[in-house]
Amino acid sequence: MKKRIFIVMILILLSSVLISFSSVASFSAGAEDEFEREDLIMIGHLTDPHFYPLNYCDAGDSTSFNREVIGATKLLVENQMMVEQTLENIRNASFQNQTIDLDYLVVSGDITLDGEIQSHYEISNMLRELQNLIRVNNPDFQIFCTPGNHDLHNPDAVSHKFYEQLVGKNLSINRMDFSYLYSGLGMPDYSTEQLDAYYEANQDRIIFDKLSFTPAAGKYYVSSNNASNLQFSYQRELNKEINEDYLPSELSFYAVDNEKEISFLCLDEEISDEQRGHVAGGKIFDESKNWILSLPQNEDYLKIAVMHHNVLPHFSMQDSILKDFTLYKWREAADFLADLGFRYSFTGHMHAHDVISHVSYEGNPITDTQTGSSSGYEGAVRIARIERGNVGNKYAENYSSFLIKMVETDFTRLFEESFLLTEDEASNLDEPWSYYLDFNNLRQFIEKRGNEYICLESGDYAVHKLFYSIVDSLRFLYINPDFISGAGEMIAGLLEGSGAGTFLSGLPVSTLIDNIIRHIEVNALSDYIFPDDLEGEFSDIEEGIANSALGAKLSGKATELIYKIINLKLGNTEISFFNAIMFAYTGHQIGNEPYSEYLGQPYSEYEKAIESLKNGDLVRQLLDILLDENEGLLGLIMPILSEPIDLSIGLNESEKTGLEDLLSTIYLMTTSKRTEFDIAQFDLYGYLTAIVPKLGLLSESIPELITNIQFEENAYDTVNNLIGGYVTESIFTGVGEIAYSIILSFSSDDYPDGNFSDWTIHSIIPGEAISFVSGETEVIPSIENGMLPSMLTVNYGDYPTSTKNFTWFTDRRITGTNIQYVEGNISPEEFNQISRFEKNGQFQHFASTSPSIDAGIFATMMDIEVGRHTVSVAGLEPGKIYSYRVGDKNKNLWSPVYTFSTAPEEDNFKFDVLLISDLQGYSQGTYSKARSVVENIDDIFPLGYPFVINCGDSVDNSKNNKHWDYLLNNMGDFWANTTSIYALGNHEEHVYEGPVAKVPSDYLDVTPTSQLIWDTEYNYGAWHYNYGPTYNQNKLGMYYSFDYSGVHFTVLNTNDPSVASLNGEQYNWMVQDLQSTEKKKVVIMHKGPYSAGSHGMDADVVNIRNVLPSVFYENNVSIVFQGHDHTYSESYYLDGEGNILDNVNQGKELVDGPGVLYVTLGTLGDKFYNYIDNEEIPLEFGEKIHNPTLSNPTFGKLSFDGENLYYKGYSFDFDSNKAIESRKLGGLNLESLIISSAVSVAFSIGLLLVLLSIKKH
Repeated sequence: MKKRIFIVMILILLSSVLISFSSVASFSAGAEDEFEREDLIMIGHLTDPHFYPLNYCDAGDSTSFNREVIGATKLLVENQMMVEQTLENIRNASFQNQTIDLDYLVVSGDITLDGEIQSHYEISNMLRELQNLIRVNNPDFQIFCTPGNHDLHNPDAVSHKFYEQLVGKNLSINRMDFSYLYSGLGMPDYSTEQLDAYYEANQDRIIFDKLSFTPAAGKYYVSSNNASNLQFSYQRELNKEINEDYLPSELSFYAVDNEKEISFLCLDEEISDEQRGHVAGGKIFDESKNWILSLPQNEDYLKIAVMHHNVLPHFSMQDSILKDFTLYKWREAADFLADLGFRYSFTGHMHAHDVISHVSYEGNPITDTQTGSSSGYEGAVRIARIERGNVGNKYAENYSSFLIKMVETDFTRLFEESFLLTEDEASNLDEPWSYYLDFNNLRQFIEKRGNEYICLESGDYAVHKLFYSIVDSLRFLYINPDFISGAGEMIAGLLEGSGAGTFLSGLPVSTLIDNIIRHIEVNALSDYIFPDDLEGEFSDIEEGIANSALGAKLSGKATELIYKIINLKLGNTEISFFNAIMFAYTGHQIGNEPYSEYLGQPYSEYEKAIESLKNGDLVRQLLDILLDENEGLLGLIMPILSEPIDLSIGLNESEKTGLEDLLSTIYLMTTSKRTEFDIAQFDLYGYLTAIVPKLGLLSESIPELITNIQFEENAYDTVNNLIGGYVTESIFTGVGEIAYSIILSFSSDDYPDGNFSDWTIHSIIPGEAISFVSGETEVIPSIENGMLPSMLTVNYGDYPTSTKNFTWFTDRRITGTNIQYVEGNISPEEFNQISRFEKNGQFQHFASTSPSIDAGIFATMMDIEVGRHTVSVAGLEPGKIYSYRVGDKNKNLWSPVYTFSTAPEEDNFKFDVLLISDLQGYSQGTYSKARSVVENIDDIFPLGYPFVINCGDSVDNSKNNKHWDYLLNNMGDFWANTTSIYALGNHEEHVYEGPVAKVPSDYLDVTPTSQLIWDTEYNYGAWHYNYGPTYNQNKLGMYYSFDYSGVHFTVLNTNDPSVASLNGEQYNWMVQDLQSTEKKKVVIMHKGPYSAGSHGMDADVVNIRNVLPSVFYENNVSIVFQGHDHTYSESYYLDGEGNILDNVNQGKELVDGPGVLYVTLGTLGDKFYNYIDNEEIPLEFGEKIHNPTLSNPTFGKLSFDGENLYYKGYSFDFDSNKAIESRKLGGLNLESLIISSAVSVAFSIGLLLVLLSIKKH
């Protein structure tokens, strides 16, 4: 299972863009008042110990166990010793030699490694034993335990030591088990009879020997009840039979200490259950919310919430790249708790020491505290001190904490019982290089003192094993001859049961994969010698190569490439990419974010290193490594395409016949030709050349990107053209920006997180001396916290002269939909003082999608809930400018004041229009550059422009709401002050279809009373705009037309195949529309007939070229604006057959025909395609400003002087910050770029290794 997960995850590109999080708060305690303490509460916080018992560890020289331990992302064999030491530290907690008397200990989940019943059994009894020991001096001391995602229904629960009694047993626990195992630790006080019956029933699943605690006499367990001074309420009465289970959320409980006036809400917010299995994410269930609201509110009590998942994001991109680590809908969850008076929460999951605060919409604060894993890097227990008192006449609290560090841990038992071997013992193993301590170089942290073995620095030991050795460990497990040679069998297993598996049923998939590996090694690696200067332990590879083992050379080459990549230096520093990642993440883990102290200071080496990522230089270095035909990745791939492959090796006659029949059948189904194939000399490239363009006949789900591949005579040219056409210069800076954002996110934190030497004050505003003063916090509304209008767009209504439509988004709790407007261009100050027109609109509670892991060009999506607001304003005066703002009137939450204008009534009104296309960004930087362009072209548009024509593909992935955020919020003022005329592109073709099979999602609120339109299908692109019924809107998008002055604009939807289908719905509408007017005619579309890029010969574009030009020509269309190919070109004036009308003068601004002018607008973004000339596409201008791509963004200007149309194209030069007419540009002397999508995959390897370990938490 773990191997499969790794293989899937290694394909994921990891990156993203910096996001804003948490509400900004305003707070002031008043400098003249001091805090006067009345009492204090001491709370210990233990989380994520991931306890794994020695009873499950295989002692001695077990090679298989050592291999498992080497690759583990958590400590296994040492864990029990570290947890025992941690509990001892809690029992003897002190600060500066003063004993700390704890009132409570909260244990916030992931108590066990993977939910093993043995792990739960032993650590729960260790905790009860601790509870009894501390109660000797403090009878009211109480431990509260809540489960984590690893603790329940975990299929990875396994014993690494063989016990016959465990064979075939489910070793994981369910909620019923948890309630019994943690009896007296917050879970109910079951009677002796009930506990005896439970343990008797589980004798075949639990090992009762060599325990780490002392059971009560004659019992299997330690007896300890909940403190008698506490009153408990349970969400569900926990009285089920032993063989039954509880539903998610039902283990939640509420404990109240009326004497100390404190309460603890311990939530079961894990989604894992018997049906879903192990789920990494969590949420506060509606059932829990309803139960909490029914409890006595104890308004004046100190309220503490305890759960596993973070209530708040603890670094700025956590909600984007690691969404499973915060509660789903965390902002609503945090506000819910804060508004009920829960000012403090204790959580885990991320294995980091971090504290952060947030203020609810109602102005109530909550501070979320997470503590690192006690068996992880700088493992510790947090001691939290909450002091209650007053500031002047106001109630106040001071919250501070410090961390008890794990330093020395006694490993003597591990050596005495041969769980760990001495150096002499390990040297006698058959494969000494596979032994755990030596492979991971961990002996340096262990000191022998007489007969004792002491781990000197447990934190350094852990970080070295878990992080700084992670590349070596994962390489050892997954890039070795045994694993590579077994890849075929593993892939066959992955395919089994899938659609592909059914299709390949009966074929020896494993053998075929082996043959491909053999082909690579024979043709690309025949003379390969593993480098002897590579630092590390690679005996397995070296021995495999010496013995000619299948997969050994491929393992060696892959290892060589990986180590080259992770050791690449950043900028002009000696800091490697891998070390920068580790420095950032481990700094976040221990609450010592390395970048924070450098902000505003002169550059440090680290700051210079990570900022160098943004210029893309590191990715360029990767290019040299990966695209080297002899030494790089390309050299491994090309032999598969360029040399005949012998697929017959190892196949019997029946299997050979079956494979030949399958190949012939696919060929027949796609090409309608019958052909026999020689699988001993199989020409894969020739086969793909024939079938790929026709794969759409087999399945409509085959992406156009595949079926539109243009095959050249040889594989090298095809690969280079394909990559050069789609993956452009923007990959360098885009992926670099994403990596920079991730590292910066881990590296930066303004909130003090606690330390090992002194008490740290945790206040709502970093730096304040007092944590909380009643009545002195307020929330500052923002787009980021969902209170203010976001992604505001403006469209013409049904009548452009008198109607206007608006769309914006907020948090679903902001329901007011209002617009205020007034005639004239009014300043914000004056706007607030004069009377205004008002109109109410429609609020709808929608479901949409957001990334759970966002790599920019790739993202995994999850369902989210948003509030969508639309309003239409009618009765406006033609040709007028209006000032307006939108928002929620009742809550006084408004956007800034913007302007819009209506269309004129007269046909001779002069105007200019800005034309753009294909921003298609996946990172913030693309839109920041585009904003810079539109902010610096006023000299081109001295009179402004009433609307913007956009030929589509403004986002890279329309399903990713972050991309729309980059587009519409980063350039928010631009879009809000103009009107958008949008022709959707293919990147906006996606349709939201609701949760799979209309089953309620874990992320959505779909209760019967919910107003959520969770099952509504809609086109993501059209959804962000307010196009009404007259705009022919459907789930494919929209097509429409409108008049402005003497010009008629027709906007087509080329995602709808009926546009070029004779007698198709859109085709018929288009013909009627063009025939309905004698005005000047302009057509706007995404995929156009004539352009010079990689899409020019795509099947759908060819179809458009065969059908539409005759319609345009016959109906006197003057000019067609198009996008899709990120190249700039202007055609000759063409007739309906694409013939050049030679009598027309070219290169002038006046658009006067006869014939139709076709303009491909290039891109306002930074993703440039190669210019590809084609004799079927008659273009007059464009080639000379590409070499082979554009180097700067392009846009156009369409003008109407009351009689004629004029057009000019422009390129924006960032060096001079000015726009230059395209026809005035000379040839460029840029180096040709041939780059590989494999670059971004390789670039993310370092990040993946870190995030892989995080995702396992």
